[in-house]
Amino acid sequence: QGLAASTQNSRLSALSRVWLWAQDAGLIPDAAANPTRRLMKKIGARSIDFYSRAEIVRILDAAAPQQALHTLIAAALYTGMRKGELYGLRWRDITPHNATIRIERSYRKTPKSGRARTVPLHPRLAALLSAWRPHCPPTDEALVFPFTTQYGDVRMGNSCDDYDRALWRVLEQAGVQIPARPWHAFRHTFASHYVMSGGNLVALQRHLGHHSIQQTMAYAHLAPDFAAADLARLNFDAPP
Repeated sequence: QGLAASTQNSRLSALSRVWLWAQDAGLIPDAAANPTRRLMKKIGARSIDFYSRAEIVRILDAAAPQQALHTLIAAALYTGMRKGELYGLRWRDITPHNATIRIERSYRKTPKSGRARTVPLHPRLAALLSAWRPHCPPTDEALVFPFTTQYGDVRMGNSCDDYDRALWRVLEQAGVQIPARPWHAFRHTFASHYVMSGGNLVALQRHLGHHSIQQTMAYAHLAPDFAAADLARLNFDAPP
């Protein structure tokens, strides 16, 4: 009870594999029906909402007076990182001279995919992080976005919920739609604009840390022009 359909399916799938293993091992008759077969939940198609360029400008402008929140929002928009990955990011994970960010944690655990990954560091984000660095503890192990004490001109209280409340106020001030999961909407926004700008779906899969390319294919419809351009390279009329 209370679990998302995808989570229930994942657990049922694991149980199903145990059942099949038991049949292969001769512990259960081959004719015995797999009890999980009729329990899988139907998952409806997910709508992927993302902010337009004009809305992104309004959001960043509204957040500008709050340096910590402004930098955090920019990091979400320029990297597509998950909320937990943003909160788990340490200064040692950022390598400006290589223009990369190493994503090794979600909060204090491993990322959702179970694997670390490296993503490019956008020049605009690099500049914002450089300006934010003096407001954080000097050690490389320090969090990039600390949320337990006061840094700079923003007080973030005792939990990341304070970032969330501040974000909701910014979205309200910017006059944009406030989704149920704003940080995840930024992830969709990054992925959508990446594809619409001609980004490669396989590269996007690695960038987002998707386990399967099927997850990433949800953004494929945003690049019909690029697909047409690729197809136009085929030419059967002239010899190569």
